[in-house]
Amino acid sequence: MLVIDPFGSMDTAFGSGPNPPSRWNAVRNFTIGAPGQRPGGLVHRLAEEVRFGLVLYKANAPDSPQQVQGTCPLLKTVLPTPLNNYAAMAADYADENTGDETPTGDTILQVAANLRQTPPDNNDPILFILARDGEPDGCANANPANATEQAAANTFTESAARTVFTKRNIRTYVVSVGSQTSAVHLQRLANAGLGRAANANPAAPYRTANDPTQLTTAIRDQIIANRIGCEFTLNGQIQDMAKACEGRVELNRSPLTCQDANEDWRATSPNTILLLGQACATIRADGNKRVNASFPCNVASLI
Repeated sequence: MLVIDPFGSMDTAFGSGPNPPSRWNAVRNFTIGAPGQRPGGLVHRLAEEVRFGLVLYKANAPDSPQQVQGTCPLLKTVLPTPLNNYAAMAADYADENTGDETPTGDTILQVAANLRQTPPDNNDPILFILARDGEPDGCANANPANATEQAAANTFTESAARTVFTKRNIRTYVVSVGSQTSAVHLQRLANAGLGRAANANPAAPYRTANDPTQLTTAIRDQIIANRIGCEFTLNGQIQDMAKACEGRVELNRSPLTCQDANEDWRATSPNTILLLGQACATIRADGNKRVNASFPCNVASLI
């Protein structure tokens, strides 16, 4: 699911040089192609490999500093049920404009609830790729007025990402469109989105993009491409993620390493592992290679 913030600040120029696009247009062009170049963009190129969904979220400007008007969050959603979802996503995205408020935590929880009611028709892992350009607010407080209120909005957003990971095994990957968001919050949100402690070491990666090229690298090359063909669902559940590396993963009967400078694999959730680096390249080059994984009984259980 591409979860995209259409806050008004997304109208800011994105990148340098003559006539740079706005952040909003850069994200939209990257996703569905620029006007006159549609069908196009990431969703069209990967339509046969990735089940894309889309969420555009906002809330109406408040009459008072904290209270939103009407429904919150306001969501425009295309569920990731079929492959070849480009037409539905382009229809919703092409004419959408930026809005007022950014209830990010409320949106994460609501989208997860919507997916529970209408789940994808397969067992593929669900990823939220969250693209936004500033600090979050919320339905309870649309305009945090000071550092204490902003910290509360940040903490609520981080808690929402952790909740959907814990309860639904939905991972949230964070992309900051521009560099206005607090690095501390981005890091804590990235950690929460992968079920790690707030101050985890190693920390989960987050990405900051300051121009269209960096945006492409962040989403296509660093998040999506690393998972196409290289993420595997286990026939069981890791009960203790801290001990995941006690498991043994083999590629064509050759053992792969975990949690060192040259790691070949890592557990990305209680029931998925991700091959990395050369191991990932090998499996992509030859889909007939076999991956086996086994874990001690005190680490994982069959489901």
